[in-house]
Amino acid sequence: MDDQLCDDADIDRLERRNALLQLDEIRRLAAVDRAQRGCVTIDAALVKRMHVFATTDIFSFAGQFRHCPIAIGGTSHKPPPADEVPGYVDEMCRYVIDNWDAKPVHLCSYLLPALALQLDPPVP
Repeated sequence: MDDQLCDDADIDRLERRNALLQLDEIRRLAAVDRAQRGCVTIDAALVKRMHVFATTDIFSFAGQFRHCPIAIGGTSHKPPPADEVPGYVDEMCRYVIDNWDAKPVHLCSYLLPALALQLDPPVP
């Protein structure tokens, strides 16, 4: 598929579908982890896999770290250089593991922006 779709209605439909597919995968992983305590690893591979669910059929780079600079219009946020993203994702995963006993809302509020910014994790 093209790097970007032209039809907003198609994008909206795919985003809704992908969000449900991603939720199904999260539920599946939670069930597996409950059955086999601790078998799900929170790492860059899992983040990439969840990104595939979020962006399949929308972007051709689904599940990949970006390889070029990006800018986000309408905000002062300056994403880190592409070559730094893998390190930030590893740091993000370590943070979640180290703070696993924190309230779920805390961990979600930390993780969700990373997926929304297409594997551009929050910079502390």
